[in-house]
Amino acid sequence: MKKIFLILIAIFLISGCTQQQAIKELMLPGHGNTVYTFNNDIKDILKMNVSEPEKIRSMFYSGKMSVVFDGSNNQENAYYKAILVDMGKIPTYLAFEGRLIKFQYYYFIGDEWHNETDEIIQKPNFTEPVLWLGVSNETEIEIKDNIVYLKGRDLSGLRIAGDRLALAVFGINKIEDIEKT
Repeated sequence: MKKIFLILIAIFLISGCTQQQAIKELMLPGHGNTVYTFNNDIKDILKMNVSEPEKIRSMFYSGKMSVVFDGSNNQENAYYKAILVDMGKIPTYLAFEGRLIKFQYYYFIGDEWHNETDEIIQKPNFTEPVLWLGVSNETEIEIKDNIVYLKGRDLSGLRIAGDRLALAVFGINKIEDIEKT
């Protein structure tokens, strides 16, 4: 009985030692002491597929991006605000890369469009890249034409997608990219 107990303790201790620690922070070369913090383990975030990460990255390097969301649901609006705060690391990253980005914010309720100062406007004719936020049945990042659709089932899903988008902008698309930093 003692042998079995000792074996179980040894297995427990060994399994505890071999578990990988979550990576939720990155420091990148050339970015000073800036720590980029993520909501989720970066190893898990990178499991989310992004079909055209280089295209997404280049869209953010364009210098201007419109952000669009459906403003008809207060709970979802709170999610979008949290995601936009989380994604504040993207302009910081771009600044260290010698690029500035300006975001224009728009929301719609039905057919009525609003700008960031809540004025009613005509539906914009988007010529710059667009980041379209949405609550959906899937957590994903999809790109069509000049629009990046960031979707999540709830706040947690949106945060995973937001973290994955930030990593794509950072040029980190597989775990090996982190090991190079």
